[in-house]
Order: sequence, then C-alpha cells, then structure tokens
Amino acid sequence: MLRSNPFKVETHADADILLAIPAMLISVDRSEEIEKLRLVVNDVHPGYARIEVTQPKEDDDSFVFLKRENKFYLSGTKMRSKILASLPADLEPHGPAISTPVPTASAWQDIMKQIKTDKMSELHSHDYVYALPCNKWPDCAKSWIDRQERGDWLDNKTINQVVELGVHVVAVPHRKSELPDLEWRISFAVTERYLAQKIVTDEQRQCYIFLKIIHFQTLKKLDLLSSYHLKTVFLHSCEKLPINAWVENCGGCLLFMIDMLVECLNKKSIPNFFIPENNLIDHFTEEQAKEVLDVLKSIRENPLHPVLQFTDSKVMGLQSLSTPFRELVSPVLEDAVDFLVHRNLQQSVTAGFLSALFKMVYVLVIERKPEEAVLYIIDVYPIINKFSPGAISVAQIVDSIGMNFVSDIQLTVNLLEEVLKFSDEHPDVLLLRGNLACMFHALAYQHQPDTDEHMLALVQAETLFNTVVDVEDIYSATAVDFSCLLIRQGRFDEAAEKLDRFIAEELKHPRSTHCFYKKEITVLDQTLQKEANVHGKLSVNSLSMAYYLLVKCIIKDDLSSADPEVYHKILQYFSRHCHLINESSSFSLLGYTNILVEDWQAACTAFEMAMETCDGSVRLVKDNIAFCKTKLHQSKDN
Repeated sequence: MLRSNPFKVETHADADILLAIPAMLISVDRSEEIEKLRLVVNDVHPGYARIEVTQPKEDDDSFVFLKRENKFYLSGTKMRSKILASLPADLEPHGPAISTPVPTASAWQDIMKQIKTDKMSELHSHDYVYALPCNKWPDCAKSWIDRQERGDWLDNKTINQVVELGVHVVAVPHRKSELPDLEWRISFAVTERYLAQKIVTDEQRQCYIFLKIIHFQTLKKLDLLSSYHLKTVFLHSCEKLPINAWVENCGGCLLFMIDMLVECLNKKSIPNFFIPENNLIDHFTEEQAKEVLDVLKSIRENPLHPVLQFTDSKVMGLQSLSTPFRELVSPVLEDAVDFLVHRNLQQSVTAGFLSALFKMVYVLVIERKPEEAVLYIIDVYPIINKFSPGAISVAQIVDSIGMNFVSDIQLTVNLLEEVLKFSDEHPDVLLLRGNLACMFHALAYQHQPDTDEHMLALVQAETLFNTVVDVEDIYSATAVDFSCLLIRQGRFDEAAEKLDRFIAEELKHPRSTHCFYKKEITVLDQTLQKEANVHGKLSVNSLSMAYYLLVKCIIKDDLSSADPEVYHKILQYFSRHCHLINESSSFSLLGYTNILVEDWQAACTAFEMAMETCDGSVRLVKDNIAFCKTKLHQSKDN
C-alpha cells in the first residue's frame, strides 16, 4: 500500500526561546550585597514568586507599590509592554511570549537545503519568552536536591551542575492569583534543557516522543493538558524507572507514563518536578479532570492506535516516504492478535518483528536510503536476538534482503557498503564482503565494456575478492566467484590456481553452496545464464561449480590445445562427487562440463541422472538430453 496524499512540511511544536535579561539579576535572599531585585515566595502559590524592588527609581513605571506591604514590586505586565514596544512591529504577543511567525531566512538556510522547500510559512515558529535570572538556586526548590541525592537517576556531579545553572522567572502568574500583575513563575527551562540534552538517553527520548504523539492525536484538542504537563510526568518517570527499563521495555515505560497521568488526574495533581508543592493542575475543575481522565483511559486500552493514526499521514525520522508505517509494521500488529493464542515469543519474533524488519529495510533500500535501512537492522536486531538467540545474524538478514528481494544491483551494493561500516559492532557482516565483490562484478556488465563505469566496477570487485580470499579458512568459497571474474577476463591460469586451492580445502571440509540470483547471472557464461533463467536462479554445490570452472580453465576456449589426461582426471573426480551428493544441479553441471570436452555420451548420462534426481522443472534437462543424443548420433555417423 502506497501513500496517496501529497506531502507537506507541518509544524507540531513551537520553539520556545528564553530571552534572559542579565542586567536584572534577582537575589534569592536578603544577605546579597547586590540586592536590588529580590525573590519573594511568601504568600504566593508554590512555584511562583513576586519580585521586590529594593531600590526603586522614581521615573520607572515598571514598579507597582503594594500598599499593604509597603513595598515596591516589579510588574510583569508593564515590563512586557516596555519590551514589546522596543521590538520590531512584525512580532506578535502570545500570552507571556513574543512570537515571530518563522525564524529569519538565514537561520533556516541549512534546513531549507535539507528539506528542499522554500515554503517558510510551513516551518516552525519561535516564541521568545523574556526572563530574569536568579543568582542562585532558590530555597523553595532545595527539596529537589535532597530527593535526587537519595535517588539513582542523577549523580552528585550532575546535581551540582544543574544547581549551578540556576533558575529564571518569567512573567506568568498562577491562574488563580490575586495579584497577577505582580506574580512571576519560577522557570527551570535552562535546567530542563540541560537534562534533555546531556542526561536523557535516546531510549527515554524515544518514549517521550511517543507520549507527545499520543497527546497530539487525542488530548491536544481538549486544550487542558499541555506539553509541559507531559514533560513533567516524563521527568518524574526518568527519576523513578531504572535506565535499563527504557532500553529493554520501551512500551512498558510508555504505559508507565500513561498510568502516572491517570493517577495524577485521579488525584487532580501533577506535582512540578522541581517544586512538587506546585500542583500544575490545581486549577482544573472536576469536569475538566474527568474529561481528560476519560481520554487517558481510552488511550490506555489501545495506546498504539493514536500512534498509527499519526503515522498514517505523517513521517518521522527514518520512516519510509512511500509506505505508511502501519503497513510496514503490519506483521507485528497481526502477530499481536495471534500471540494471545500461541503465547510463543520466538514465533512472535519470527512472524512479527523479523517480518516487519524485512519490510522496513526493503522499502528503505528501494527508496535509496541504505543508511536508514541499516540503522533499522542495527536497532531492531538486539530485540530479535534476545528472544531468539542465534537464530539469525545481521549478515544473514542483509544477505536475505539484498540478494533475494532487491532486484537492482546498485541498490544491493549500497546496502552492503553501508552495513560493512558496522563490522566492529557486528563482525559477522565481514562475511558479506564476498557478496559485495560479486555485486561489483555483476554491476560491471550493466555498463558498456571499456567505459569508466565498467572498469571501476571490475577494479572494485577484484580488490574485494583479493581481500576476501586472503582469509581462506573463512572465505574460501569466494575463490569460486573470483574465478568467474578471472575467466571472463581470460586469466585462466590465475583462476585455475585459486580453484585448485579451493577444491583441496573443500574436500577436507565440505560446506559450501553457491547461489546466483537473476540480477547477478551476467557473471556466468551463456550456458549457465540459460540454466539460471529457467529456474529463476542457479543454486549449486560449490565444489561442483569449481570442477566445472576448472575444466574451463584447462581448455582455455580451445579444446584442441588442452591435455585430455588432465581434464579427464578432473571429470572423474567430478563424477564421483556428483554420485556422492546425488544432486540434480550438480549432475547438470557435470553434463555441461562433458559438453565442453565433447564427450556426448558422458554428458547424456549426466543429464539423465539430473532428470532422475530433479524435483522441479525438467524441460531444460530434456532439451539437454536431446541435444547430447543428436550430437552423439552425428559423431557416430562421422
């Protein structure tokens, strides 16, 4: 299933930029000598403060005299008006923020190149929130320090770094404030950014993204729970859950956050992460809390549904542009239902996750995104290997997709080149160097002989072949593929030397089978290309293939100059091997080899054995038998 709707770049989050005014530094206690502005948290909702002006200027109308306390306080409303008056006219107020519809053109230059669009109106907007810095961590948030020191999430060094970052205040009063003009919210935005960038892991961030997607699809329209509520629950979850839980069970951590939200709404309390006495939803009515709670309970029953709805029309990160995410993960969705019956984890890994991985990687390769395809494999493989250890390797996954499903040679080359970059992490992928050499060899014949592209592909193939065959105990079968290249170039003696070494090694430890898929059969001679075209591929015992190629090397395209004793001896070994393994494709190769030396009777006998052992189409075998009998009659007549 392909996407039918055109793509557009959408905005799902604004970028909030804190504009600190360092000249207006706020002291958190009276002992500071620099005290001109002082943070006052008494008689204010937890998490909020007033800013006392200890040395007011007569001509500054930003101050408000609070008669009942006989003190001057800084007015957030008046400060904001003064700042807004000094800024360009195209900036518009959004609550406590000052917004631009989009960033400047120069700021988006690099992004524009990447997404190849000049529709700046579809890009992110910026909210500039002016803030005043405090000179130290306030007493009202010191309980956070004690809590972290007792916990396992942050070490002492990180806690100290967070405290050194300090806090800011922004001109946002509590919703139920009696003096909203004088009330400021204590902001931990800088600290939260530090934690997000330096401490939060990729796995934790991934779970948070899923939570935000769910919010976007289901809760955002209620306009009750904000992104900050989600962030708060997320930070509490990071504090409570061990790091390995996010790695091993992302879904479980997502459910934990949803359950925490449900619990908070039941209690009608989301404690601020740094000042837990600040209940972020204490302004909710019973009806509002129930409305959110009902949606959360629906989400809890099927948290995947809103995620799939989101990805039906939108693309995130490394996803496919052509195929909806729902389609790519359909094997997992189907197995989720079947699992309730079979309860077999290994079966789910194979039928669900592995099948979905194959679909994802294939689609990304076709979209010419080999890097993304390999990253999917590297990310998903630990899950597959955990529940089905040793069942399949990274190399086998790539080989199966690249060779079986991808018909374009260049795309297979791209995939193999990309996965080989991960050989330090997954040494088994080095086994694919021989495959890549074969693909370069096949790629050469997609270009006209003597062109730069043709010659480059041949050089790349030979370089890799030489690298691989140097490690004979592991890569010996690649000598057969290398010999195909050498024979095509008329380098018969070099090919014969490699084949002799391979045959000697293989006779000691028989283990290899060769499979030439349709896209790579151009590396074969015309006879074997015909065989591969009939069957869709050429799958044959490697030792049989080596005997066939070795006889070709002895003949060197001129039977009359070849030593019959040499090639007859090879044919004896070959015939004995075929009868030992009793395999149709090997008997066919034996027949073709006898045709090379014009032994029509032996060729006919070999093809007859091929027909006896064949479990598929015998049309070509019958044609070969008929051809050999005709030649045999002609030779007798002569």
